[in-house]
Amino acid sequence: MEHETQFYINSPIDDKKLGPYKNMNKEEVLNLAKKAENAKEGWKNLSIEKRLSYIKKMLKVIIENANHYTSLIQEDNGKTKLEALTTEIFSVVSVLEYYIKHSKRILKTKKVNMPLYLFGKKGYIFYEPLGVVGVVAPWNYPFHLSFVPAISAVIAGNTVLVKHSSQTPNTGLIIEDIIKKSGLPDGVLNVVWGKGYVGEYILSGNIQKLFFTGSTEIGKKLAKICAEKLIPYELELGGSDPAIILDSANLERAANGVVWGSLLNSGQTCISVERVYVTEKNYAQFIEHIKNAIKKVKLGSNIDCHIGAMTSKSQIDIVKKQLDEATQKGAKILLGGNVSGSFFEPTLIVDCTNDMSLIKEETFGPVVAIVKTKNDEESLMLANDSRYGLSSSIYGEKNDVKKYFSKIEAGTIVANNSILALASPALPFGGVKDSGIGRYRGEEGLKTFCNVKSVMVDKLTFMNDFVWYPYGHNGYNNYLNFIKKYFGSKNPLKILSALPLIFKKHGGEKNCD
Repeated sequence: MEHETQFYINSPIDDKKLGPYKNMNKEEVLNLAKKAENAKEGWKNLSIEKRLSYIKKMLKVIIENANHYTSLIQEDNGKTKLEALTTEIFSVVSVLEYYIKHSKRILKTKKVNMPLYLFGKKGYIFYEPLGVVGVVAPWNYPFHLSFVPAISAVIAGNTVLVKHSSQTPNTGLIIEDIIKKSGLPDGVLNVVWGKGYVGEYILSGNIQKLFFTGSTEIGKKLAKICAEKLIPYELELGGSDPAIILDSANLERAANGVVWGSLLNSGQTCISVERVYVTEKNYAQFIEHIKNAIKKVKLGSNIDCHIGAMTSKSQIDIVKKQLDEATQKGAKILLGGNVSGSFFEPTLIVDCTNDMSLIKEETFGPVVAIVKTKNDEESLMLANDSRYGLSSSIYGEKNDVKKYFSKIEAGTIVANNSILALASPALPFGGVKDSGIGRYRGEEGLKTFCNVKSVMVDKLTFMNDFVWYPYGHNGYNNYLNFIKKYFGSKNPLKILSALPLIFKKHGGEKNCD
C-alpha cells in the first residue's frame, strides 16, 4: 500500500476541513532520530543554566502567543477557548516556571552520608541525561500532554522526538513555532508528524526511553516492544476515576465539584470523575444538587460557553453505547444524553452499578454517573473495585477524608475537590494498576528522564582496604560479632566499640584445606 504523505481532518466544532498535515514515513522519522542522536552530546554538555535560558525563552514565546495557540487548540480539539487557555496554556507555563525555579536544585549532584563502617569514603548521586527520548501523546490535552513530558526530558539534558496525535495536528504547529521563536538548537526537540502508526517508528530509532500517554491497550502493546529491546518506558494510561461522597460531605459543594470534574473538557480527561458513590442516606438530596449544577453548564463554542465539542466521532459512539447498555441494565438518564454534531449534552445518569461498562471502563464523555451505596465503607470498596487506579476524589469533613488516603487505590487523591491536583506542577502524577507505570511532573518529572548514577570515592588511598583479601582465619567471627554489636544495639558506645572488629587484622593465614 502506498504511503500517504499528507492527511486532513475535520474540525469538531463546525466540520471545517483542516490541513494538509504531514504524514511522515519511517525513513523521515529515523532521520529525525539521527538528528536527535547527533545533538545529544552538545545538549547534554551544556550547563543547566544554559539549558534553562532556552526554557525561559520558550516561556516568553508561549505567553506572547497564548491567544493564537488557544485558537489553534480549539480549532482541532473542540474544547472551549477558555478551557484551552486554562488546561493547556496555563498548565504548561506553570510547569515551565516551576522547572526554571527548581531544576538546578533537583538535578544537582547530591552528597550521601556514609555509615561509620565505611569510614574514609564519600558517596554521591549524579543525575545524568538518558540520551534520546521518545514522547507519544494523545488528543484530549494535545499541547499539555505533548509538551510537558517532552520539555521535562529536554531540561534534564536529553534530546527528544515528540509525536502528537493526528486527531489534533495543530499541536505540531504550536511546538514547531515555539522551537523556532525560542532559538532552541537544531535536533534538541523534534516534532514527528503523522497518523497513529507513525508513532511506532520512533521505537525503530536509537532511543533510550519511551514516554507514552494514551489507552491501556496501546500502552501494553508498546511496553512489549520496549521490553524486547530493553528500552525503559513510562506509561500514563487510562482511568475510571471515582468520587466518594462521605456522609459528612457538604453535598452542594460536592455536587458542584463533581460536575466540574466530570464535564471538564467534555469529560475527555483521564482523571475526570467517571463514577460517583453516594450513600443511600444522601442519595436523593445529592442528585438534586447535581441537577442544579448541570443546568447551569452552557454547551457550545462561544467564549461564554463552559464545555465545547467532543474531539472524536468514534468517542461519541462509545459514550452513547455505554449509556444505552446502562439504561438496559436499569440505570436512568435524568438529564441530557442528546448529541448535535460533535456537541454532547451534559448527561446525568443514576442508579448505576459496578457491572456496567459505563462504570467499569473509561467513558471519556460529559457524563455524571451515580451509584447508590449502603454506607461510606461500601463506597470505598466499590471505588477500589476497578482495574484502574489513576485518580480519585473524596468529599467529607477534614478528619473523615484523612482516614481514606491510605485505603484508596490511586496514584492521586484530591480531597474536597476534583482533578485540581494536576494544577500543581510540584505534585508528581501517575497511576497504579492498569492506569500506568511511573511518575512525571514535580521532582520526579525530571528524574524520570535521568540515569541516576551512584558514585563512591575512597579517600584512604595510602592503605589497603580492610575488606580486601586476605580475610584471615578470624574474619568470620569478627564480622559475626560486629553484626551483633553494630546492628543489634541502640547504645552508641556499643556501636562504636564494634568498629575495631572489622577494621583490625583478622589474624594469620591458614590453609583452606
